[in-house]
Amino acid sequence: MKKLQLFAICLSLVFTTPLFAEGVFLRAGYGTKQISTDSGYGEFLKNRYGTETLNLSGGVFSVGFPLIGGTWILEQSTLSASPTYTDLNDTTASYTIGLTSQVLGLAFELTPDWDFTLGYGKDTLKRSMIGYQSSVVTTDNLSTNDGSDTSEITGTHYMAQLLYRIFGESNRGDIGFRYDKGTMTIPEDDVRPAVSQDDGTPLASEFDLSGLVLLFNFTYGF
Repeated sequence: MKKLQLFAICLSLVFTTPLFAEGVFLRAGYGTKQISTDSGYGEFLKNRYGTETLNLSGGVFSVGFPLIGGTWILEQSTLSASPTYTDLNDTTASYTIGLTSQVLGLAFELTPDWDFTLGYGKDTLKRSMIGYQSSVVTTDNLSTNDGSDTSEITGTHYMAQLLYRIFGESNRGDIGFRYDKGTMTIPEDDVRPAVSQDDGTPLASEFDLSGLVLLFNFTYGF
């Protein structure tokens, strides 16, 4: 809730400050991103749940305003996935991964049709998984450990984004790519940590959330 309030305050500042009244734009779009499962926590998801590819998708929203040095952009994206797998009871189950990114970026117009943006911000990773919520399961805590729980971890986000205008002028449609760079540590005492392939012991692991995001946007200019 505090994150949404902060984002709302930033939006209100953009629209109530006379300096930003001209050249402000709103942008809404859709993004899809594939995260690697070749190493670290991604490899655990592949080995434990059979997740060969982890594809996140969702909405991307931003506001931009001109200032000295270029166009500044406040952007928030919320990408998620709910991969399915077959559990030990031979039934289909799923887990949920959500990645929210809040970024402050500086955009440059390379040509009338191409925009390039560099950004820095914060990632929030949420995972909801069915299973034992303690790595040490005993007869005393068996009944309270079974079920689903959600873990939330934050980290640093870096991005480089390239957009191409496919139609329109002030109001336009854009297609492009955004490369995200970010890694989070999943601790061994997490509700669903990676585990050793040998003896099932919980392990701390790195979850590489970097990847290329395909973007489809519509921009409304004031």
